Amino acid sequence: DDGLADLSGQKYLDFEEVPSPVPMKQPEAAEDWFQAGRQHEEAEQWDLAVDAYRQSLLIGGVNAATIFNLANVLSAWGKNEAALERYYQSVEMEPGYAKAWNNLGGILVELHQFDKAISAYRKAIELGHQDGHYNLASLLEQNGRLDEARSHWQAYRDYDPGSEWGKLAAERLGEAGPKLHQRRN
Repeated sequence: DDGLADLSGQKYLDFEEVPSPVPMKQPEAAEDWFQAGRQHEEAEQWDLAVDAYRQSLLIGGVNAATIFNLANVLSAWGKNEAALERYYQSVEMEPGYAKAWNNLGGILVELHQFDKAISAYRKAIELGHQDGHYNLASLLEQNGRLDEARSHWQAYRDYDPGSEWGKLAAERLGEAGPKLHQRRN
């Protein structure tokens, strides 16, 4: 009766009534691409985030913040060599970018380039990034440099005493609980 089946029972679709899909509008401005990259990053859609950040760079030109976000995504996606180059590019463009120095240290640790990681963490600390103390202390301790590590555990504990990370720093100083190693971003 509805005209969608014949007498044999064969069903037919009436494509005339199916609405055509509305094409999604692609971002046009660099900032729109950057925001799309952040959304994809939050959704852990690494390939889409990388593409969006690259589009932002192509349209808006290179800038340290977009390169930094691209490096973070590449790192999260397991593309450490590519992330390393982007972190270096970020700090080359903006030498005072403390968080980029800290994350550069983290990727250098992942790549077992410990002396370079120590230097990067020290630079982050010099620029005021307190998380660098935690990361540097952990790396120094893992490499048997306990006396050096102690001063950084103390600095981090003093900076952030009430947080989980501050409590872990206190534990490392023997002020409580078991030993744990985690990197702070």
